Amino acid sequence: MLLVLACATLTACASRIDAMAQTGKVFFQGESNARTAPALNPSVRYLRVEVKQRTLFLALGYVDSHPLGPIEVWYSGRGEVLRLQNGHVVGLTGTELEWRQARLSSMPNWPANSSTTSAYSRVRDVMPGYRFGIVDQLVLHSVDAPARSNLESVTASSLRWFEAREAHAALPAARFALSAAPGANTVVYAEQCFSPTFCLSWQQWPPVASSP
Repeated sequence: MLLVLACATLTACASRIDAMAQTGKVFFQGESNARTAPALNPSVRYLRVEVKQRTLFLALGYVDSHPLGPIEVWYSGRGEVLRLQNGHVVGLTGTELEWRQARLSSMPNWPANSSTTSAYSRVRDVMPGYRFGIVDQLVLHSVDAPARSNLESVTASSLRWFEAREAHAALPAARFALSAAPGANTVVYAEQCFSPTFCLSWQQWPPVASSP
């Protein structure tokens, strides 16, 4: 029903349904060494996801409005759903560990340099285990480009990098990469752990070109 309501035209609906069918074949079941995308619909936006040494592709289903900024809803045909808000994970369902919902206290600014930080909190509901209302205190700061990442077709040094650390180190730090183009504030790659042993990375696909 949500998919139908989200489509403005029959053509748009057909594109979304086609994307769902394609991503349903690969989400969380991708080949361990797959480096290229399957034949994807050029009219649909995708994410290239790496999880547990597998490469997968998710399609953008729709965008929800929210006071802190729009929430992108990415999905597979099997029911796995990833929700992103300005690059921050605010929901992951249909997986072995779920964040049913994650609510940010504010949308942190991307620090202009290494001497500044942005502090914010996150409240998340986790399954299995019925753990609701878990509060994380986070600090976002800029970092150097990592020596290793899951980036494909983009050089890490061509992007601006940030890291969000939780005060009590309950989870490994999340990492975000933005285009180095002047004024660019869109996350093009990120890494997030949902437990100490369950992490994923995602990258806009096709990849955003490196800055000149």
